[in-house]
Amino acid sequence: MKKVLKTLLCLILCFCVTFTGVVGTWGLLHKDEVFKFAYIANLIKSNFLFEYQTDDLIEGAITGMVEALDDPYSVYMDKDTTEQMYESNAGVFGGIGIYATLNDDGRVIVSSPIKDGPSEKAGIKAEDIIYAVDDQSTEGMDLDTVVAMMRGEVGTEVKITVKRGDKLQDFTITRAYVDEQTVSSQVLAADKRIGYIAISKFSENTDEAFTDQLNELIDQGIQSLIIDLRYNGGGSVDAACNIAALMVPEGPIVQIVDNKGSSDIIKSPGAQFKAQIAVLVNEYSASASEILAGALQDTKAANLIGTTTYGKGIVQTVYFLNDGTGVKLTEKKYLTPNGNDINKKGIEPNVYVEIKGDKDTQLDFAVEYLKSQMHN
Repeated sequence: MKKVLKTLLCLILCFCVTFTGVVGTWGLLHKDEVFKFAYIANLIKSNFLFEYQTDDLIEGAITGMVEALDDPYSVYMDKDTTEQMYESNAGVFGGIGIYATLNDDGRVIVSSPIKDGPSEKAGIKAEDIIYAVDDQSTEGMDLDTVVAMMRGEVGTEVKITVKRGDKLQDFTITRAYVDEQTVSSQVLAADKRIGYIAISKFSENTDEAFTDQLNELIDQGIQSLIIDLRYNGGGSVDAACNIAALMVPEGPIVQIVDNKGSSDIIKSPGAQFKAQIAVLVNEYSASASEILAGALQDTKAANLIGTTTYGKGIVQTVYFLNDGTGVKLTEKKYLTPNGNDINKKGIEPNVYVEIKGDKDTQLDFAVEYLKSQMHN
């Protein structure tokens, strides 16, 4: 018995030295927990009846550690999920062609299907709840895991079960190569003085695409602009800030605060596009969308029209690890230029307008609002 205890103690001490070398004084401050972890690991090694893979135990321990943070946006990602996130950020991937986010109940919902993508053609609609993927329930799953399940090799089929209202509907969708165009624009037929730009997501190249299309609209003679951020669940903070810098007067765009209270203020050098601007928002406008919307509203560069935004005023950092896995952690919160913390609150629009029936009453209101401003 003494020999066993001596061996166990050596194992624990070796583990503590290694662990402390990796995480610094944290391991010493929590030595009892470290001992407990090592003790249980040794119990499994010595006594567990069935076969197991050590790698699975380690992966499970890491997953559990991140899940214990009780933050739906902090996630440990396996190799497949990490690779697919990298592809998604680049704007090109194989999948079913939807934008997805979390609702208030923590379920994954469709923000909007990508235009002309497999999901739109199959009949998937905005606000559908992704209830199951290939008959596997998505309840309790984080957004990245569900998205990874829906993606896969181009040409393969996936069964998507959605909850629409009180009914469940099944869709069999063939995965396709999705070239995600995050920005679309037009001169409105209702009034050719008004330009319209919709941003579906902020990816790496969204700011460049926005700038190019804004310049094209200016060349066509627009005098005012509608920016549509409805159903935009966020994405690249840098892209959102770069777009804001085109329209926000000289001064703060957003204040980003870390867990130590240190803040970094991202500033605009001065607006390049000066015109009447209306921004369409709804309850699915989140994260980077709210950074752009909040900056434009607080600096009076634009008025927001629609419904209260989602309220995700926190920022995640993705760490790509050497073995191909990744960790996404909530590390910072952001404040609007006026110092407002909108997390779990959202941003109230300047004019509250709901969608009624089949008509886009929010867009119609924005058009009439801009017409009235141009006449003044």
